Amino acid sequence: MDNNEQSYLLYQEGLLQFEKMEYEKALNCFLKSNELSEHSRTYARIYECLMKLNRDSEAKTYIQTAYFQKC
Repeated sequence: MDNNEQSYLLYQEGLLQFEKMEYEKALNCFLKSNELSEHSRTYARIYECLMKLNRDSEAKTYIQTAYFQKC
């Protein structure tokens, strides 16, 4: 399995964890996914998790990256 496939699976797991309101677990999945293959949507999901975890100041850089990164 290559990095893109692993990244996709981690992203999907992050979505499932987010739906279960397991924001810390979701965040970890999205961060690992992004390490393997950066994507603007993953940055946006990291932002959403951080906001749910009341880590607003940390979240800001992720949403900025999501908007300025080319897919």
